[in-house]
Order: sequence, then C-alpha cells, then structure tokens
Amino acid sequence: MSSSGIHIQQFTILALIEHKGPLTIIELAQELAMDRTTLARSLSPIERDGYISISSGKEDRRNRIISITTHGKQKLEIALKLWRKAQAEFESRFGVERAAKLREELRAAADAVAS
Repeated sequence: MSSSGIHIQQFTILALIEHKGPLTIIELAQELAMDRTTLARSLSPIERDGYISISSGKEDRRNRIISITTHGKQKLEIALKLWRKAQAEFESRFGVERAAKLREELRAAADAVAS
C-alpha cells in the first residue's frame, strides 16, 4: 500500500467518502469511530495533497463537508489495486474460508466495541 503514496488510514478515509459521498466531519468521525479532533489532524495531509476538499455546509456554514476530489479518486484507485492484490495474497496463504471467518470475527468485535 505504501507505494500508492497513502497509508491505510488515509485509504480508509478516501474509500469511505467515495462510498458514502460527501460527509460532515461529525458523520465521518462516527463512521470511523474516531474522535473529531484526531480525525481533523488526519484530514490535513490528504487535504493538503488535494485528495479531499473541505467546504462549509450550505444549510449551516459551521458544518465542514468533506468530499473526495478527482485527484483523490485517482489515488484511491491506485491504492485499491494494491489492497486487492494484498488481500488475494493473504487469502492464498491463509485460506479463503479462514480469511472470511476472520473478517466475520473482526466485524463482530468492532460492532461490540461500537455498541
């Protein structure tokens, strides 16, 4: 993933914004189960690099809306190819069925922590 120029947390943020569409900082923090202050620090480098844009909300100008840029979509596509390759390699070594069970357990653990 490092050869894409972004790290896993940035990849996750870009993928989530691409999937869900523009989000407020509060919504994105909730989706990521992160503190808003921590998230804001994480957003700075990807905004600086032009992968996201942060604008004021139309209805409430205090809301900060985060959108993925065209450049961010291009970077995400590069990273996705590398992520898929890494996932395929993991499954070939660990086993497809075991990998699926592991993901299921990790989702359950994340849900339990989020509750």
